[in-house]
Amino acid sequence: MQKAKVKCPKCGQTFIVTNKNDLPQVKIQCPACKGSLTLQFSAQASPGPNHQAENYDPNKTETGGDPKKYRIGHIVYGGREYPLKLGKNIVGRKAQSSSASIQIACNDMYMSRAHAAIDVTRLNNGMVKTVISNFKNKNSTTVNGQTVMEEDRMVLEDGSEIQMGKTVMKFIVPNKFDESNT
Repeated sequence: MQKAKVKCPKCGQTFIVTNKNDLPQVKIQCPACKGSLTLQFSAQASPGPNHQAENYDPNKTETGGDPKKYRIGHIVYGGREYPLKLGKNIVGRKAQSSSASIQIACNDMYMSRAHAAIDVTRLNNGMVKTVISNFKNKNSTTVNGQTVMEEDRMVLEDGSEIQMGKTVMKFIVPNKFDESNT
Protein backbone atom coordinates (compact mmCIF):
# COMPACT_ATOMS: atom_id res chain seq x y z
CA MET A 1 0.00 0.00 0.00
CA GLN A 2 1.35 3.43 -1.00
CA LYS A 3 0.34 6.92 0.01
CA ALA A 4 0.89 10.21 -1.78
CA LYS A 5 0.31 13.82 -0.86
CA VAL A 6 -1.57 15.45 -3.73
CA LYS A 7 -2.29 19.09 -4.52
CA CYS A 8 -5.21 19.60 -6.90
CA PRO A 9 -4.04 21.72 -9.87
CA LYS A 10 -7.51 23.22 -10.28
CA CYS A 11 -8.34 24.40 -6.75
CA GLY A 12 -5.05 24.01 -4.84
CA GLN A 13 -6.56 21.69 -2.20
CA THR A 14 -3.98 19.32 -0.65
CA PHE A 15 -5.01 15.83 0.44
CA ILE A 16 -3.59 12.33 0.91
CA VAL A 17 -4.41 9.43 -1.39
CA THR A 18 -3.92 5.81 -0.35
CA ASN A 19 -3.21 3.28 -3.11
CA LYS A 20 -4.54 0.21 -1.28
CA ASN A 21 -4.12 -2.15 -4.24
CA ASP A 22 -0.64 -0.93 -5.29
CA LEU A 23 -1.87 -0.02 -8.75
CA PRO A 24 0.59 1.87 -11.02
CA GLN A 25 -2.09 4.47 -11.87
CA VAL A 26 -5.11 5.58 -9.85
CA LYS A 27 -7.94 7.87 -10.98
CA ILE A 28 -9.46 9.97 -8.19
CA GLN A 29 -11.78 12.91 -7.68
CA CYS A 30 -10.67 16.00 -5.73
CA PRO A 31 -12.76 16.16 -2.56
CA ALA A 32 -12.98 19.96 -2.80
CA CYS A 33 -13.70 20.82 -6.45
CA LYS A 34 -14.66 17.33 -7.70
CA GLY A 35 -12.08 17.63 -10.52
CA SER A 36 -10.70 14.40 -11.99
CA LEU A 37 -7.04 13.54 -11.34
CA THR A 38 -4.84 10.64 -12.42
CA LEU A 39 -1.99 9.69 -10.08
CA GLN A 40 1.09 7.70 -11.03
CA PHE A 41 2.63 5.50 -8.34
CA SER A 42 6.07 3.98 -8.51
CA ALA A 43 6.24 0.23 -8.99
CA GLN A 44 7.61 -1.40 -5.87
CA ALA A 45 7.16 -4.48 -3.80
CA SER A 46 4.34 -4.26 -1.35
CA PRO A 47 5.73 -3.67 2.16
CA GLY A 48 4.52 -5.62 5.13
CA PRO A 49 1.69 -4.28 7.30
CA ASN A 50 4.14 -2.71 9.78
CA HIS A 51 5.93 -0.68 7.09
CA GLN A 52 3.07 1.10 5.36
CA ALA A 53 4.05 4.57 6.49
CA GLU A 54 7.55 4.34 4.95
CA ASN A 55 6.17 5.00 1.47
CA TYR A 56 4.58 8.28 2.50
CA ASP A 57 6.71 11.36 2.00
CA PRO A 58 4.71 14.46 3.01
CA ASN A 59 6.92 16.70 0.85
CA LYS A 60 6.46 14.70 -2.34
CA THR A 61 3.57 15.20 -4.73
CA GLU A 62 2.92 12.51 -7.31
CA THR A 63 0.54 13.21 -10.15
CA GLY A 64 0.07 12.04 -13.68
CA GLY A 65 -2.53 12.44 -16.34
CA ASP A 66 -2.51 14.82 -19.27
CA PRO A 67 1.11 15.66 -20.23
CA LYS A 68 -0.17 19.00 -21.62
CA LYS A 69 -0.55 20.17 -18.02
CA TYR A 70 3.27 20.27 -17.77
CA ARG A 71 3.73 22.55 -20.79
CA ILE A 72 3.57 26.30 -21.12
CA GLY A 73 0.93 27.51 -23.57
CA HIS A 74 0.69 30.36 -26.04
CA ILE A 75 -1.88 32.80 -27.40
CA VAL A 76 -3.02 32.34 -31.01
CA TYR A 77 -4.45 35.24 -33.01
CA GLY A 78 -4.62 35.75 -36.76
CA GLY A 79 -2.65 32.55 -37.39
CA ARG A 80 0.25 33.79 -35.29
CA GLU A 81 1.47 32.24 -32.04
CA TYR A 82 2.47 34.48 -29.12
CA PRO A 83 4.42 32.28 -26.65
CA LEU A 84 4.00 32.80 -22.92
CA LYS A 85 6.90 32.63 -20.45
CA LEU A 86 7.00 31.66 -16.79
CA GLY A 87 6.03 34.63 -14.64
CA LYS A 88 3.87 37.64 -15.52
CA ASN A 89 3.01 38.21 -19.18
CA ILE A 90 1.29 41.51 -19.98
CA VAL A 91 -0.83 41.19 -23.13
CA GLY A 92 -2.00 44.19 -25.13
CA ARG A 93 -2.48 45.79 -28.51
CA LYS A 94 0.67 46.38 -30.52
CA ALA A 95 1.65 50.06 -30.50
CA GLN A 96 4.83 52.14 -30.24
CA SER A 97 3.79 53.27 -26.76
CA SER A 98 2.77 49.79 -25.57
CA SER A 99 4.47 48.43 -22.46
CA ALA A 100 3.03 44.93 -22.96
CA SER A 101 5.49 42.03 -23.10
CA ILE A 102 3.15 40.34 -25.60
CA GLN A 103 1.87 42.77 -28.22
CA ILE A 104 -0.99 41.44 -30.36
CA ALA A 105 -0.91 42.80 -33.92
CA CYS A 106 -4.46 44.13 -34.31
CA ASN A 107 -6.25 47.43 -34.95
CA ASP A 108 -8.78 47.00 -32.13
CA MET A 109 -9.01 50.33 -30.28
CA TYR A 110 -11.09 48.56 -27.58
CA MET A 111 -8.03 46.47 -26.72
CA SER A 112 -5.72 48.36 -24.39
CA ARG A 113 -1.98 48.59 -25.01
CA ALA A 114 -1.58 46.76 -21.67
CA HIS A 115 -4.87 44.89 -21.43
CA ALA A 116 -4.51 41.70 -19.38
CA ALA A 117 -1.95 39.95 -17.19
CA ILE A 118 -1.35 36.23 -17.69
CA ASP A 119 0.59 34.66 -14.83
CA VAL A 120 2.30 31.35 -15.63
CA THR A 121 3.45 29.37 -12.59
CA ARG A 122 5.17 26.00 -12.39
CA LEU A 123 3.75 24.18 -9.37
CA ASN A 124 5.79 21.98 -7.02
CA ASN A 125 4.61 18.88 -8.87
CA GLY A 126 5.89 20.23 -12.21
CA MET A 127 2.47 21.10 -13.58
CA VAL A 128 1.84 24.55 -15.04
CA LYS A 129 -0.95 26.86 -13.87
CA THR A 130 -1.93 29.73 -16.19
CA VAL A 131 -4.12 32.49 -14.74
CA ILE A 132 -5.48 35.61 -16.46
CA SER A 133 -6.57 38.88 -14.84
CA ASN A 134 -7.53 42.32 -16.09
CA PHE A 135 -4.53 44.67 -16.09
CA LYS A 136 -5.31 48.18 -14.87
CA ASN A 137 -7.78 49.00 -17.65
CA LYS A 138 -11.48 49.57 -18.04
CA ASN A 139 -11.90 47.67 -21.31
CA SER A 140 -13.55 44.26 -21.18
CA THR A 141 -11.82 40.89 -21.03
CA THR A 142 -13.74 37.63 -21.27
CA VAL A 143 -12.71 33.98 -21.04
CA ASN A 144 -15.08 31.52 -22.72
CA GLY A 145 -17.78 34.22 -22.64
CA GLN A 146 -17.37 34.96 -18.91
CA THR A 147 -16.30 38.52 -18.04
CA VAL A 148 -13.09 38.89 -16.05
CA MET A 149 -13.99 41.50 -13.45
CA GLU A 150 -11.44 43.92 -11.98
CA GLU A 151 -10.26 41.66 -9.13
CA ASP A 152 -10.92 38.30 -10.84
CA ARG A 153 -8.25 35.72 -11.63
CA MET A 154 -9.39 32.97 -14.01
CA VAL A 155 -7.49 29.77 -14.77
CA LEU A 156 -6.91 29.21 -18.49
CA GLU A 157 -7.33 25.70 -19.88
CA ASP A 158 -6.16 24.41 -23.25
CA GLY A 159 -8.54 25.83 -25.88
CA SER A 160 -9.84 28.71 -23.72
CA GLU A 161 -11.23 31.54 -25.85
CA ILE A 162 -10.00 34.94 -24.69
CA GLN A 163 -11.59 38.19 -25.85
CA MET A 164 -9.85 41.50 -25.17
CA GLY A 165 -11.93 44.40 -26.44
CA LYS A 166 -13.30 43.02 -29.72
CA THR A 167 -10.28 40.82 -30.45
CA VAL A 168 -10.80 37.07 -29.98
CA MET A 169 -7.84 34.75 -29.48
CA LYS A 170 -7.21 31.23 -28.16
CA PHE A 171 -5.02 29.89 -25.39
CA ILE A 172 -3.35 26.71 -26.67
CA VAL A 173 -1.09 24.24 -24.90
CA PRO A 174 1.14 22.55 -27.47
CA ASN A 175 1.26 18.78 -27.92
CA LYS A 176 5.02 18.81 -28.42
CA PHE A 177 7.25 19.85 -25.52
CA ASP A 178 9.29 22.98 -26.25
CA GLU A 179 12.04 23.65 -23.70
CA SER A 180 12.67 27.14 -25.07
CA ASN A 181 9.71 28.59 -23.13
CA THR A 182 10.34 26.88 -19.78
